[in-house]
Amino acid sequence: MPWIISNGKSYVEITPQNQMITTSYIDQAHAFTNKKTAEKYCNLLPKAMKNLKYKPIFISNPNPENADLKLELLNAEFYLQHLRDFREFIQTIHSQRSVLVKAQKRAELEVEDIEHAAEFYNLDASHGYQLYKMLHDARVRRRKCKNAIAWIDYILEQAPDRFIENDPSPRIAGTRSRDYAPRALPALFEWENEGQTPTTNL
Repeated sequence: MPWIISNGKSYVEITPQNQMITTSYIDQAHAFTNKKTAEKYCNLLPKAMKNLKYKPIFISNPNPENADLKLELLNAEFYLQHLRDFREFIQTIHSQRSVLVKAQKRAELEVEDIEHAAEFYNLDASHGYQLYKMLHDARVRRRKCKNAIAWIDYILEQAPDRFIENDPSPRIAGTRSRDYAPRALPALFEWENEGQTPTTNL
């Protein structure tokens, strides 16, 4: 993660809704591939954050073995947002399939009407071209609907509903607020309430 935005105490995270918020954890900081992009986002920070002296900082990867690690995978919100998007996508194609079937049938009826009009009437060049355009547009619309229905069926054949019924989102969300029950040193976990920070002299 070469560039992040920080003031030395906290870091800038970008939510899936493209909002810039602060985080205390460097692994949740948004990583930029170059300084110029980081500076651009820095200029877009709210005035209150600018006053806290946030600036682009270069961070070398402390562990070369993890150079390919995508930092967003360490953030629960990344999974939750993509699961929400997937759920909405499946709900959309479910509801739209019947609409597409109706649209395809409507286009087929239009094609039939146009073909009969071409059969029954002697048309001049202007009306003949108009009829051709109507036929072309109706057949293209029919083909697009037919393709979309096939794509939806390819997806639904994989039983995505079964996955949604067992949506792991609640389990993932639950891990964001895990509590630790101390085994032997409960006093350690009272320091935060006292405004103290553990030292290395334990």
